[in-house]
Amino acid sequence: MAPPNAAHVASVETLEAFRSDLIVYQKKAVQAFHEIGDEVRRTRSWLEIEQRSHWERELKIRRRKLERADQEAFSARLSQWHSGVEQKRALTACKESVREAELKLKMIKRWRTNFDSQFDPLLKRLSALGEILEDDVPAAIITLAHHIRALDAYTRTSLSTSSEEAS
Repeated sequence: MAPPNAAHVASVETLEAFRSDLIVYQKKAVQAFHEIGDEVRRTRSWLEIEQRSHWERELKIRRRKLERADQEAFSARLSQWHSGVEQKRALTACKESVREAELKLKMIKRWRTNFDSQFDPLLKRLSALGEILEDDVPAAIITLAHHIRALDAYTRTSLSTSSEEAS
């Protein structure tokens, strides 16, 4: 008969399976954590570099088109042979196009300004999770391995004691 303070260990294999699953989880979670950080950096870069450059180029192009449309509308007004309606429409469309590009640039500048203030608090919280995933979970896996070995040794000792008592 087992002593009253003896532990009843049914399956060390279950703990080992849990430890294996925890290792897989930790690796996947760390990978996802790094992917999130990479995605935030890519988004910031896209906003600060690609979008800003795109709309600055687009604004230059649209301003040149506006200048040409303005010159054509002026020439049409001076000419006795043209009503200038088409040129006025083109000028109006070009002005609207320039306003759109200017608005896009203003929005990008506002987004760039707000980006860090919006994402920094979230990234700080995420950083705390990253520390847990990269420091605490591996330490827990090691501790669990030690406990599994100790329980395995205990069950072997307990089994050998039980078989000796039965003899």
